[in-house]
Amino acid sequence: MKMDVVFMKCCRKAGLALILLFPVLILSAFRADAQILVPKDYSGKGKVSIQEAILIFQDGKESLSLEARYEFSSPSAYRQAWNRRGTPATPPPTAGPPAHCVWVVPVLPKAGLLPAPSESLFEDLYDWIHPSIKARYGLRTGRPHGINRFSESVFSAGTGSAENQASWSIIPGTGEAAIGSLLAWIEEENLAGLDINMAREYALKGWTFALGVIKNPQMSGTFGPAHFYFETPEAVFPLRFQNGVGLFNFRFYFLTGMDASVRHLSSMRLSPVTGLGTLSREYQTRGYITLASLETPHSLVSHLSAVRASAIPSLPEDTLRFYAFQGSGLGSFSPMRGNQQPRDLAVGEKKLAASPVPGTQGISPSQAGRGYRQPAARRRGYY
Repeated sequence: MKMDVVFMKCCRKAGLALILLFPVLILSAFRADAQILVPKDYSGKGKVSIQEAILIFQDGKESLSLEARYEFSSPSAYRQAWNRRGTPATPPPTAGPPAHCVWVVPVLPKAGLLPAPSESLFEDLYDWIHPSIKARYGLRTGRPHGINRFSESVFSAGTGSAENQASWSIIPGTGEAAIGSLLAWIEEENLAGLDINMAREYALKGWTFALGVIKNPQMSGTFGPAHFYFETPEAVFPLRFQNGVGLFNFRFYFLTGMDASVRHLSSMRLSPVTGLGTLSREYQTRGYITLASLETPHSLVSHLSAVRASAIPSLPEDTLRFYAFQGSGLGSFSPMRGNQQPRDLAVGEKKLAASPVPGTQGISPSQAGRGYRQPAARRRGYY
């Protein structure tokens, strides 16, 4: 009997220990520090809060322009108190930005770097498809000068500038050669923060990696804009790899001449930008707008002309379709939030509906053959 009592007490203590340890396990399993590389001796923490992508696809050729908002933060006193079981006698030192940082982006093999688009391209697109921003500030001409699309002042201390933009390069090769070169470069530069298992998985699937390096970054700024080109049977974006940076907001602009299949993007927590409906009624019925019928921003017109001249000469002008999607709170898989396991973003062309077999209309299923289903009769009246 005494043994049973002792056993029950041990079980209660073990259960209490698991309950107290569970939040720590959750926090440590889903840290938001992967894919942003910083020096190993850096005491702060880096993350990407917003990612934006302009994807242009036509005839198996893709142009991908990227921009991301990064932020650095110092270790908190609460985190130290939690780990040390007591408040430290002195507050933790405030960590400034690292000496340099790197954003890792997977790209398909034989990818090339193209001239970066205008620095105002993403800003102009955001203003163009969010007309309500004028009413937010009570203006008739758009967002006031000095306020960016992140609702921050460009004159605030710590905001990135054009002087410390990222310089981009692509690791040659694929497979084990690519991941080997990447790990060797990271070790040589004394960096940390890469999800090696995820990177190896992409490399074995035939991807390679682009590296955006910023020297002397500030506490917050942007990676990009960067511009890549590669060939692919369908439009792709490595969203699963980018989930390693933790929770972030994502804006996705897609331009193509094909009738794209985008309904599945809702399962990835991406929703259409309803601001397109204020630009054209076409969006209400088709889910996209045709650029030829609208007055588009000058930076977008210049970007499309550059893509036609360098990467995708077959990109149409009169029938080019523009889709826009956005998602908030995307990031690492968490069973507590009920999110689906993240996967890569891929967009293909809609498949044509199968036409009925000629000569089978108006006959019985037995006459039409096996597998034929006669359409249901149309009901009348109120139901």
